[in-house]
Amino acid sequence: MNATHLLSFALLAACASPSLGLQTEPTPSEPTSSLPSAPDPTEPGELAGIDTMCGDRICQDTEDTDLCPWDCVPYEVGERPVPGQEGPACERVTTGFVPLTDIGSGTYLGVAQGGLYPGGANTRPATHTAAGVAIAEAIEPIDGTVCMMSVGMSNTGQKWSTFAGEVAPSIEGLNPDLVLANGAVGSHPVDTTADPDHTVWDRMERQLEADGCSLDTVQIAWVLHAERGPSGDFESAAEVFESDLRATLINLRDRVPHLKLIYLSSRAYAGYGTRNNNPEPYAHQTAFVVKWLIEDQITGSDPELSLDADFPWLSWGPYLWSDGLGPDGVAGGIAGRQEPADGLEYACDDFSTNDGIHPGPGVRSKVGSMLEAFFSQDETATPWFLE
Repeated sequence: MNATHLLSFALLAACASPSLGLQTEPTPSEPTSSLPSAPDPTEPGELAGIDTMCGDRICQDTEDTDLCPWDCVPYEVGERPVPGQEGPACERVTTGFVPLTDIGSGTYLGVAQGGLYPGGANTRPATHTAAGVAIAEAIEPIDGTVCMMSVGMSNTGQKWSTFAGEVAPSIEGLNPDLVLANGAVGSHPVDTTADPDHTVWDRMERQLEADGCSLDTVQIAWVLHAERGPSGDFESAAEVFESDLRATLINLRDRVPHLKLIYLSSRAYAGYGTRNNNPEPYAHQTAFVVKWLIEDQITGSDPELSLDADFPWLSWGPYLWSDGLGPDGVAGGIAGRQEPADGLEYACDDFSTNDGIHPGPGVRSKVGSMLEAFFSQDETATPWFLE
């Protein structure tokens, strides 16, 4: 992990080593707002007797919540399958976690700056946008098509299928040469695409060919990936995911010779899940790794990801996470995020009734709409996405 990604992990020592007895307040991560704030995780009276997440530990008493004030929120985490429970945990309507876009120049856990881009900003630096526009404007069909593919696991593929098959065909002015191919392979999380010799690449090629593309013709990618069964505190889990996602991006560069633009998204809400696929808080935390890798290209801190090294241009696609039904836990009430101010909420019935993790029609529709809005409006996408 690049040392510049984190301000300091000294404050997390209490969660890793409770014997240190560190008693300190977290750096506030919420922006000033007139909206009700999330419950204060440092108040033991609010948490006593509630199962809450503290890294990879479960806090169940006052002592634990005092030692681990940051990740402990009034939220019953589905870290492992819940004994005797079938289907999603629909009571988990909010986590209290602050979306990356709402943290801004503040910090998460006192150590990781918010915002999608450097400095806590949610808008791309102008120079990076200009570089992306120049690349986008130079894209021409290969073998008669402009191929864009999805990269990820089944969760990604299901969202992409709705976008490509239901949403995109109705977009006015869509580029007739554009082919939206599904390269997301079910049951193959990010550690598989991090391996350049894994059979996932053969599966990906077959799927692309079925959609009229190939690894040799793809020029744009949308990447939404995750670890399966993550564990540990924020630092350790982020380090694993960053290594695997970075390796995946490098493998895409090496295996997709005409790849020019890579748009990345992090996970959507996972609070209703009852399996250890990629639960909260890990789904929320994936956004920081995406931010760091894009930031590494923008700042030049990772030479291998540099545009000067002919690496594909990296950017955020749509940011998908919102805190369930928001801080009031009521559908149509206070939204799960303030920025962007789109009122995005995730209800339990938006997800699969089997596990609360995989997207149901509600999630697919919401993500499909976010993808449509992004690629129809972003100035680095309109040159190739629209006529």
